[in-house]
Amino acid sequence: MKLFKPFGILLTLLFFFFLATPSLAIEYFFLGGRPANPDSKIPNSSAWFIYSLNPGEQKEDALEAINNYEQPTELLIYAADGIKSSSGGFALKQYVEPRTDVGSWVRFYPYDVPKPFEKLFKANGNSILRFCEQELDNSWDSDEKKAFQEWCEGEETVQIKISAKSKRNVDFVFSVPDNASVGEHTGGILIQKVEKDESPDKQGISLTTRVGIRIYQTVPGDIQKKLAISNFSLKKLYEELDFSKLFKKDTKPEEFLITTELRNEGNVSIDFMETIIINDDLFNKSEERVSDRKFQILRDDNFTSNYSWYSPRFGKFSISNNISYTDENNQPKLLSSNKITVWIIPWREMIVAGGILLLILIPSILLRAAQKKKYGGIGWKEYTIQVGDTLDSITSKFDVNWKLFVKTNKIEPPYTLTPGKKVLVPPLK
Repeated sequence: MKLFKPFGILLTLLFFFFLATPSLAIEYFFLGGRPANPDSKIPNSSAWFIYSLNPGEQKEDALEAINNYEQPTELLIYAADGIKSSSGGFALKQYVEPRTDVGSWVRFYPYDVPKPFEKLFKANGNSILRFCEQELDNSWDSDEKKAFQEWCEGEETVQIKISAKSKRNVDFVFSVPDNASVGEHTGGILIQKVEKDESPDKQGISLTTRVGIRIYQTVPGDIQKKLAISNFSLKKLYEELDFSKLFKKDTKPEEFLITTELRNEGNVSIDFMETIIINDDLFNKSEERVSDRKFQILRDDNFTSNYSWYSPRFGKFSISNNISYTDENNQPKLLSSNKITVWIIPWREMIVAGGILLLILIPSILLRAAQKKKYGGIGWKEYTIQVGDTLDSITSKFDVNWKLFVKTNKIEPPYTLTPGKKVLVPPLK
């Protein structure tokens, strides 16, 4: 079979499946797919392939590929290993990447059995596994035996054309290796449009449309579900002394980034919920709780959760995170992070307010200093009022303005001078 070999770098327009509602087919515009044989007893099996097979066990299943285009469309179908997406969730590897886990456990059977074997296939209940377990006797010639063997090997990839506005089932066999470790293994089946959606750009990058259906295979055994918080931190995402914000309109709110790093120490993926708790310790206001933040962390994986907190401009706050999930016995578990305490002080506003205050105070200070210099009697000496001294006689004697003299000595009208009272006078020239 001629395989489709993409040139350049395959980019995904949409990473599809992990956003889909489990009860619906996974579809992206005109391309879609879903399990052809969902089991009503298994939740989410209408959207995902969910297995619990032992090492060495095999299962026949089928993919329903959907073409909603107005014209026949050539599709590439293949399996891939699971990988963490850029958002920290579930994604699938690219076509060109090696398959070492679930992606290598799928073999497709898109074609009918060779004509000589149609009756034998039907006699085995149209079962691929039962049919391929047959040992052909000498009544079959070498060419027939070769055709039997080649068909039973299946295909790693499938390239088929589906008519406009139609769908087609593609059979496959899922085989768990004998050495598969206990716990969950993730991957999926991808349906990819062969024809590029756009021509390659100058960098040789081509765009193609693809959707994927998850595969969750859990090898029975000592299943463990355990999470650990590896880090909890708070980071300020704005410059405290950015004065330009005082003059801008519609500026972005100033925020902190609350980061929680988790580690999956079990052997299956774990769905968990985090509740971020923010307490106002300064004014003892009611706490702020950010809940219903649900995520999934894959087996042997690390997960980083970020939350943007648009903080008030002043106060003392303590922040923590509670992680809740259920363990392998379906018992609730709760992890609590360390508590981070932070003072939030509006330094920028305080500096601006201080500057305005200084602008108000400085003239007053300078005025008082000038008045003190003028009316403070600096360099003057004490003089005791004698009998017969008058305001005119003293100011004339010491050659000083009478207004300056009375203001410096704080003499109130009617400016009476009492003998024996000490006053300040300028030195005689």
